[in-house]
Amino acid sequence: MTPRHAWSLVAAVMLANGAIAVARLCELSDTAPPLVATALPSPLPALAPVEVAAHARAQVEATLATINQALARGDLAAAIRWLDAPRLVHFLRAHHGDGHELSLAMEAAHIQIGDDLLFDLSALARSDQQIWTEPSQELRSNVTQTPATIHSEKVTELTDMQVVAVRGALQLDHVLRYVTADLHLELEGAPTRLLAFSLSNAFRQPGELTDHGLRWEAVSQDDLPCRTVQVGNRLYVEVPAPGPHVRLRLRFAGAPRLNDYTYFSSRADSTMLLSSLIPTAGRSLPSYDLLVRYRLERPGRVLSAVGAVTPSSASGPWQEARVSGVGHTKLPLLIGDLPAHHRLTYPSLGVNLYSANELNEEELAQIQDKISLALRRISLLGEVPAREIQLAFVSRSSRSPVGQLLGRDLLVLRSQRETDDVWSHELAHLWFGTLISDFSPYAGHWWEAVAEYVCTWDLDPDAAEEARRTRLFDYADLEEFDDLPLTSRQHGSWRSEHALSYGKGMLVMQALEVKLGRPRVAAFLRALAARNHHQFTDWPDLAALLRTLEGDEIAGWFEDWMSRPGAPALELSGSVTAVEGEQTFTGALAQNLPEGVAPYRGVVEVAMRADDGTTLARHRVELAGERTALALPVPALTRKVVLDPDVRFPRHLRVRGEGRDPRLVETEVALPPR
Repeated sequence: MTPRHAWSLVAAVMLANGAIAVARLCELSDTAPPLVATALPSPLPALAPVEVAAHARAQVEATLATINQALARGDLAAAIRWLDAPRLVHFLRAHHGDGHELSLAMEAAHIQIGDDLLFDLSALARSDQQIWTEPSQELRSNVTQTPATIHSEKVTELTDMQVVAVRGALQLDHVLRYVTADLHLELEGAPTRLLAFSLSNAFRQPGELTDHGLRWEAVSQDDLPCRTVQVGNRLYVEVPAPGPHVRLRLRFAGAPRLNDYTYFSSRADSTMLLSSLIPTAGRSLPSYDLLVRYRLERPGRVLSAVGAVTPSSASGPWQEARVSGVGHTKLPLLIGDLPAHHRLTYPSLGVNLYSANELNEEELAQIQDKISLALRRISLLGEVPAREIQLAFVSRSSRSPVGQLLGRDLLVLRSQRETDDVWSHELAHLWFGTLISDFSPYAGHWWEAVAEYVCTWDLDPDAAEEARRTRLFDYADLEEFDDLPLTSRQHGSWRSEHALSYGKGMLVMQALEVKLGRPRVAAFLRALAARNHHQFTDWPDLAALLRTLEGDEIAGWFEDWMSRPGAPALELSGSVTAVEGEQTFTGALAQNLPEGVAPYRGVVEVAMRADDGTTLARHRVELAGERTALALPVPALTRKVVLDPDVRFPRHLRVRGEGRDPRLVETEVALPPR
């Protein structure tokens, strides 16, 4: 649920959040087939290509020829006219400036969906001594256009089918760090020839470092092999017999890569955190019935957020458990040496506590206080939407994740000493990401933005400002080609997703508070939880509710920030002048926008501060175009005028744009003593 500090060494095996076109699960026999772990992954079988019409391939090849001709004569503007793929354009611009020889090539054409052709494309840059490449994993082009424009957007909707049940068996070997899965899915909905599953980075493509990664062994429908093709992090499946009820069997095995939540934790911890192992339709909540067979370096147990866990007797070094219940779009499991220690009780919440380490009375009191404080801090959200949660401390190692709320009620923290904002953030996910689903096709995740916003409520002012400043730097340091709209269906890197969700999205919520005040934003979030509980929700739904509660102006402002890339590089300038006998700061706020970019809207605060940092006055400034004139009264003892003193506005810290050298903007103006 909460990919917070995802660089940590945690075991996560992900077979993706959401199949874009999947639906319900098939029946399995009561006895799951045996699964055998091996020390090395099995070879990746050749995925049968899904056919592409010859004219479609020719259309894209013609576009590439047009682009390459423009690149050969050095006309970059003409070349990128047919490219709507930010990473490729950024690559071409960077190497064009260095005078390198540039070209594009289609690596493979995979599948045609309607008028769209999906394919892999690579960019090549050459100098006398070196060659650079930039692969773009999934691109598409409308083959009815001439020339065809090449997009990097993913195909996000294929069918209305839904996964309604998942049964099967998993074998998880912590000692060999190896996974084997035999899953049966039953799908229901409108008949379709093509299904699409999102994949985690644990699945490697053919030709990539073949000694790591999960490998497909079989994909079949009622024992009939399916033709499949993997394009980037998506698996397309052509079913032999489309119908309103489709039964699929997916088998895969391998050693997941050591990043992106796709690896086992360090051996000393003897734990595995498994998130999003099951491919599901993004907007379904399937039932699960899975036999989980696992081997740890020490005896362990299984915790799950999807329902009941029934342990069975161990067989040699292996232990077994059956996990069943109605789940989430993800299947979160925590497996490890985690004895149950205590049950903590709060007025509206019971907490079952698990920890690999014995906890003394002082540590238990600390945990009690941390949860009490976090619940008080987010009490404006209303009644806690859970009666009980499982709280697990998973690691002695600082390399474990800081915190995650998995599924409906499984809260995983590194230790009881995590900072107050971590506890508040994760508990806020009981509302946003659990009560309201966390599925999204967009680059920015609204539930992370809201949880990060809420977690600073009533935090010590200095700590809250520092937390927001950290997120501002995360966002402001984002590469320009990764600075996507929050509602972009193109996904950048993990760092981009993190900076957009925790950074820009959170700051948009902070800016909304500056416009409306915290009580009205809290009322909006309570209404969101009341109206959208157990429903899939995303940024447009938030804007629609704002329109109902606050009117068109606020909703339009919010939609503008959702749908536009980037942010202004706000810069403060000015000096003190005497206006009608009063000391006045006369100056301006400049947005520093590239040519042709429309100004951003919003309310920004400007503070007058004394030498000791005390805020003597605070002014709310409505941005009025690319340059906003300022005429602000200056109290006595003011020594500094500060832009956005509490860090509550989405902005950049450097002027960026084509043809400009990045430079830091001025956000403070020192005043001479009077």
